[in-house]
This record gives sequence, C-alpha cells and structure tokens, in this order.
Amino acid sequence: MITFVLIAAACSTGESSRVRSADGSQSSGASAIPPGWPEGAPYITGIVTQFSNDTVRIEERPAMKGGSPKAVLTIDDATMLRAIGGAEKPRLRVGQRVSAWVGPRVMESYPIRAKALAIQIVEDTTTSKKR
Repeated sequence: MITFVLIAAACSTGESSRVRSADGSQSSGASAIPPGWPEGAPYITGIVTQFSNDTVRIEERPAMKGGSPKAVLTIDDATMLRAIGGAEKPRLRVGQRVSAWVGPRVMESYPIRAKALAIQIVEDTTTSKKR
C-alpha cells in the first residue's frame, strides 16, 4: 500500500459551487482538455460516497470495507471540475463515478488524504429518473 501511495504521489503534480469548472466558468465539451488540467492518469477513479463543501470521499469499490482504493480529498476554489458529457455547470453529488487528480502531497493513510487538483465526472446516474 505504501508503495502505491509513493508512486502515485511522485506521478501527481450536498452540492458545492466552490469547485470551479475547468475553464473557469463553463465546460466547453468532453473532448478538449482544458488549460491547466493536470497531466497524466488520475490518481483514483471511483464512486463519490460522501460529499461536503470542502471534502469529497471517493471509493473504487464502495461495497468493500477495506482493501480497495479510497481517498478523502480536500476541494476548494482552485479545484477544477468537468463532466465528460460536457455539462455546462457540473456539480458533485454522492453516487457519481468520478476520476480525481491529486497533489502535490499525499498523506500515507487509509483512506489516503490529499488535495484534489481536478475532478472529472465520468458517469452521473444521480440525475436520471426511473419511469
């Protein structure tokens, strides 16, 4: 586990309006990488299981009590947010599938703790309505 945290740290450079969209205002679509977006692969991809104004908990496999990657990330005005579908004003919600880039430091804990540089909403089933 410590090796995984160290490797990832070396590679990493409710709703909230505090997280800004990737371009500073509105998303311009899914295909273009916004200016300032972190390079490389995300640190974690998983489901948002908890969310507040200043933190988000992401779990790769929420049903597993331990052993799967989990992260508690601090979010602020500098954290970039975008949605793959190109939503104009994406918002984080519990139940969304997201990818997160973190840095510059990662605490060696379980779940890991770090600052979220950018979060991309990969899939949002929280807004679909069943008929």
